[in-house]
Amino acid sequence: MRAKYKFSDEAGGKKIFEEKIEDTELVVSVYKIGNGFPKMQIVREVKDSDGDLVFKKLGRMYLSEVEALIPVMEKVRKIMKKGRK
Repeated sequence: MRAKYKFSDEAGGKKIFEEKIEDTELVVSVYKIGNGFPKMQIVREVKDSDGDLVFKKLGRMYLSEVEALIPVMEKVRKIMKKGRK
């Protein structure tokens, strides 16, 4: 099932990375607009009352979410460093 709302459609950016973190609702993406620098986005993907997937702001995180996010952020860091060249 695809999410109802897509931030990339609004910003016109090209998605160069996306990973849904297992056992959490977190989705980490990297977008690049034109020749600009890549930017990371972290959202919480949840189901609305109709059962459709929607994105919510990240808000507060549990320790387990932070610990699961760290290895993904290392991947993102490498991608973003390459995009700065």
